[in-house]
Amino acid sequence: MKLGAVNRILVICPGSMGDVLVATPALRTLKAAFPRAHLTCAAQAPVQEVLFNNSDIDELVSYDPNTLRQLLDHRPPYDLALHLMGGFDAIPLLAGARIRVGRYRLQVGGSSPYNVLADVSPAADVIEHFLAFTRALGLPDASRKTCLVLTPEEHDFAASFWEDSGLPGAGPVVGLHPGGCDPKRLWAPEHYARAADGITARTGCPILVFQGPGERETAESVCRQMQSRALLAPLLEVRKYAALVGKCRLFLTSDGGPLHIAAAVGVRLLAIFRDEAGADRWFPYGDQKGRLHLLASAPADIFLQEVVNAALKLYNEP
Repeated sequence: MKLGAVNRILVICPGSMGDVLVATPALRTLKAAFPRAHLTCAAQAPVQEVLFNNSDIDELVSYDPNTLRQLLDHRPPYDLALHLMGGFDAIPLLAGARIRVGRYRLQVGGSSPYNVLADVSPAADVIEHFLAFTRALGLPDASRKTCLVLTPEEHDFAASFWEDSGLPGAGPVVGLHPGGCDPKRLWAPEHYARAADGITARTGCPILVFQGPGERETAESVCRQMQSRALLAPLLEVRKYAALVGKCRLFLTSDGGPLHIAAAVGVRLLAIFRDEAGADRWFPYGDQKGRLHLLASAPADIFLQEVVNAALKLYNEP
């Protein structure tokens, strides 16, 4: 389609931290197609931190009741607006965008919020889901790789933590994040503990156990049940958390936000899923080196050995 001049772009990306991270390839595609355009990204305040320092974004605004007022303060209006969750939202229309991309042709006072519709396959993984919105404009994909850009200060924090905790500066460390907000998605703490012991027995590397808000009991349970030594990382704000994850040689976790953080900072990643549908949609990294996922469908002891073997495979990759 003929887009004409595009000088101002609005991308609306409400949702979780994982949603925002897997949307970064779509942001990169837009910036590659319109490198001189000013790109504004609207995301919910609690997850905006993972977008800080992203060179594809010129401006971050909060997706909340004040968003519309902020956007309408902009002059001139936007040339292009995309709602990457695709639901009903009048902001693209009211912000004055002449090209508005969404999923459904809904009506607001006789006008549709969207005049370009994304063709999202129900079977698409989440990166493909978001790239469908840029493909609807005829734009070629710039990349499928997600990104979370850390600052030199954040890398320095991780290096200081390594030194203060007695972790080997040049040696490998394996990270585990056993917790999460949805118990149905999680692998049991005792299984993480046994897997960590199996990895340490074969590699001699230390284990760093991570936690999120409200997950201390789960993380401590893993540490208590391990036969080998484990270090419990403190509860950290998300960017310091990401910096520590990025220093690990390998990271194991269940289905949830931590796996997307690990992928975005480029660490080798083994993700454990409890259901096949979730894996098909929420592990969009199978085409990338150093990324594996396993489906916990085998008996516990058999699956435990599968996890250890897969972890060792990733750990030993050049």
